[in-house]
Parts: sequence; C-alpha cells; structure tokens
Amino acid sequence: MQDQRLTSITRCLVAGALFAAGTSHLHGQAVYGSLYGTVTDATGAAVPNATVTVTDTQKGTTQTVATSASGSWTADHLVPDTYTVKIEAASFSSSTSQPLDIHADTSQKVDVALNAAGSTQTVNVTTEAPALKTDRADVSEILDERSISNLPNFDRNFTSFLLLTPGVQHSSFNIAGPENPQGGLALNTNGSNYGEQGFILDGTDNRDPVLGIIVINPTLDSIGETKVTTQNYDAELGGAAGGIVSVSTKSGSNTLHGDAFFFRHSDAFYARNPFNQYQPDPVTGRTVPGEVYGQFGGSLGGPIKRDRSFFFLDYQGLRNRLGSSLIQNVPTNTVRTTCVNATAGTCDLSEYTNQVLYNPVTKAPYGAPGQIPVAALNPQALNLLKLLPAPNTTGQGTNNNYVSSGNGILNSDQADIRLDQQVGTSLHTFGRYDYALFRLLGVPVFGAAGGNGFGLGGTTGTTTTQNQSATLGFDYPVKPTLLTDVRLGFLSYHVSENKYPGLTSATALGIPNLNTLPDTQGAPSFSFNQGTISSLGNQSCNCPLTQSEQVFQVTNNWTKLLGNHAIKAGADLRYAKNGRDASDYN
Repeated sequence: MQDQRLTSITRCLVAGALFAAGTSHLHGQAVYGSLYGTVTDATGAAVPNATVTVTDTQKGTTQTVATSASGSWTADHLVPDTYTVKIEAASFSSSTSQPLDIHADTSQKVDVALNAAGSTQTVNVTTEAPALKTDRADVSEILDERSISNLPNFDRNFTSFLLLTPGVQHSSFNIAGPENPQGGLALNTNGSNYGEQGFILDGTDNRDPVLGIIVINPTLDSIGETKVTTQNYDAELGGAAGGIVSVSTKSGSNTLHGDAFFFRHSDAFYARNPFNQYQPDPVTGRTVPGEVYGQFGGSLGGPIKRDRSFFFLDYQGLRNRLGSSLIQNVPTNTVRTTCVNATAGTCDLSEYTNQVLYNPVTKAPYGAPGQIPVAALNPQALNLLKLLPAPNTTGQGTNNNYVSSGNGILNSDQADIRLDQQVGTSLHTFGRYDYALFRLLGVPVFGAAGGNGFGLGGTTGTTTTQNQSATLGFDYPVKPTLLTDVRLGFLSYHVSENKYPGLTSATALGIPNLNTLPDTQGAPSFSFNQGTISSLGNQSCNCPLTQSEQVFQVTNNWTKLLGNHAIKAGADLRYAKNGRDASDYN
C-alpha cells in the first residue's frame, strides 16, 4: 500500500505568435472558430469601413465588425455552428453569403467584391478543404455532428471514432476494466507512446493526469464536433507529446429539438466459443452464458430566451449483464483423492512431476518420483485447495481441466448540461457540467476461493467509479482590436475498488494478520510455477484500490490586431491533486 499526494502547478504556458503579412485573420481557438476575408470593389480596390455582420442562423445572435483600411476583416470567437455573413458599405449594394459551417480551432475565408449600388449579390463560399491549406500548419481531421450521428458505432463509444484519423492506432498497452469503465480506447498517434495524447472538452483538460485515459467519454448525443490534431497543433492546446483530441459539446438554438433512443442486444444471437463453450453449464444448462446489453437515453435543447439564452441537456444509461466463460486449471482427481482430501498416506503428484521430491529441511528424499507424505503437506495450502472444484472437462488433464460460465454487471448513468448566454452584442458566456457514475460487479470463478472472474475484463469484486467535468468560459472584445477569452475548468476522477464480498478469509485458512482492515478481506493471491494450477485468491484487479484525482484549470488568451497582423498570447495554469492507494499485487 502506498499513500501519495501530489499538489503542484503542472503547467504555466505563455505563447505568442506573429501571423504572416498580407493576412488579417486569426487562428481558430480550442473552443471557437473564426471568419475572415477582404472586401473590395469591382476594380479590386479595398473598401474600408464596410460593415460586416456575422449571424448565427440557429441562435439568431450577431457579431459586427468593420473592415480596415486595407479592406480586411476578422470575426473571431465564434461558437461552432452555422453562420451567414452580410457586408454593407456606402455606395455599394449589400452582399450576403450562403450558410457556412464553422468549426472550433479552424478559420473560414470569405472574400467579397462588392457591386455598385442598385444590384443584389449572394456570395457562394465553398466549405471544402483547399488543395493547400495556407491559414495554419496543423494536420487534423474534423468529425462534425452529422458524421458522429450517422456513422455506425456498436456500443456508442466515442473514442472508437478516433481510429478514423490517419496516424491513430490502438496502443499495445491499455487501462481496462474497473479503472476505465467509460471504455476509452488506448491510442497511439504517429508512433507516440501510450498516454501522450491530449483530451480536451470545451477547451479544458479531459485527461486523467496519472493513467493518461479520457475521463469523460462524451455521449454521442452531446457532441457538436470533434477535431483530432496529429501534428503541429497550436501552442494554446499543448500538454501532449502525441495528438490532441478536442471535443466541442452541443449548445441550444432558437428552436426546441431533442431525441430519444434505446438499443438492446443479448446472447440470443451470439455464437458459441468452441474452446470454452462446447458443453452446457452444469447449473444453467446453457452453452453461451446469458448476457443483456441495454442502452437508452435522450437529449433536449432549445431557447431559454430567444436570441439570448440557450440550454442543452442529455442523459445516457447503460444496464449491462455481462456473460463470459473461463478455462481454468484445478487439481486433478488423483491429487484431490490422495492429497487434498486424504488424512494419511502418500500424496500422489506424479501427474505434475516425475522428479524425486525432497524434504526442504533434512534434504532427504520423500520416496518415489512425484510422491510426498500427506503429513508433510502445508495445512494452509490444503485449506485453500479444498475450496476449489473438481475437474469438469472431458480431457481432465492437468491443464485447462475446468470450464465455467458466469455473469458480471456494468451499469452506468451519464448526463450533461450546457447553458449559453449572449450578453448584449459583445459578451458571450457558456457553462457545461458532465457527471458519470459506473457500478461494476464481477463474480469469481472459484466462488469463495476467488480467482479470475466474470466481470468487466475478467475481473472480480465491486467497483464504483465517479467522473465529473465542468467548464465555464466567456469571450469579450475589450476594443475592436483587442480580444480576450477566459475558461475555468474542473476535472474529477474517483474509483473505489474492493474484493468480492463473502470470500474465505486468510484467517479461516490458518494465515493470521492479513485480514486486519475491512478492505483486506479474503485470501491473498497465490501463484504456482508452470501454471499447473490457476492463481488462487487473485481478484484480477488492483484490490483494494482507492484513487482520487482532481484538476483545476484557468486559461486566458489575448489577441491584438495590428493592421494586417495579429499577435496572440495566453496562459494555461493547472493545479492537480492526485492520490492513489492500491494493492497492485493483491
């Protein structure tokens, strides 16, 4: 057991960047996107002081900027959504663009040549990626709301979509089972090590600082879009040597919208495993253990006050009765008869060894190869072996001679809520809170003797995992040429994992001073050479385990416009509290 608490500021980043001359647009940011362009007349001369009005078609909110002396303009801090751009100038006809989809951390260019007064004009802007991206250096893929909603996903696990990005692969190492019940996949980006990927949710940290896993695996209903950056991400993101996975949650609109869903599948359509499901279970009579997967939930979003205040909330529940079959090694019938249940005579271990066995104290041989007097056997070991069942497979050799099926439980509830508020025409604020609760149970294959189990990932015991995340942010133009945005983030990961209740205690086996605390119930773990008998007492988990981690974050960015140039600087401060008490070797 170890007790470790780390309280430290883990990051303080200050980064600035100069953009190339001849452009006045800003890079998109972790939460926001941007529009930029140049307004000219029919001869190509710049049109200064033109009014550019950017309107969110779903929310009705607007942002107004003016063109510079060179005709350039920028509309920054745009929440990912669909927008139109209207440009007006004296002596010219107004011009309106078609709807444009704006993504977080991206920029969309809209150049317009105004016609003389008296004509109407609609600007067509392509949303397809250009052959050569000139506004930024990152290598990334964007999954929008439509893609996430329509692409098939068997268990609605968001992290499965990340494998669609070139350069992203499964990691050879994975945190699975009760410590990762949210099911976040372990990934490598362009050959980086496990745990070096960054996960961001609405612009704040979403990665466990110790295990490196995603903490809030967002529900598909709550995702507005996802950007996976594999190279050259902005300094604002940082905090990772691999890729960056940035998720933006949905916000409400002026129209009420929602959905409900229910998915279910069971063992009725599962195929038998020919290696461990070739004979019916002696208790249930089933070859395939019973399993039911039921996932349900829904979402609702809409206006609180039209054109000003919006809400979005969703819920997802899971009720999963896991079913699995295990192949184990147990003492043969010969050993059970001559050793485990015998009170005198000779214990016959010839099925396991053809070597002569010796008294470890006197060094004298016990007798024929594989033979040992019953009186010389360790009573504590015999007490444990008596808890094991007899072989039940057709071969009944020394290996893989016991097959059993059973069930575990994985139940979860996850919900989130987001509120957006437009204050006047300048200040935009938003807040989002996510909560996820997981309850797991795994029954051990050997009952009171423990062993591997039928829970998530072959584990046993009981686990409660609680994950939380919250983000509060606002953006504000201090001046037409000076903009700022602030985000406050909170992240919490807590797991409590314990052994299966009702296990035979070490004290009952004749081993004192091990069951000294309520969490240290049951027998310790026993392993045997050459795998002749499966590990006993082992719970296939870090039991008992209590792990609690919290991250507090403040992020502030400032952008200054200087003619056709922009300077951006900011800071990212994080304070982490990590505590882990684990019995990694049971």
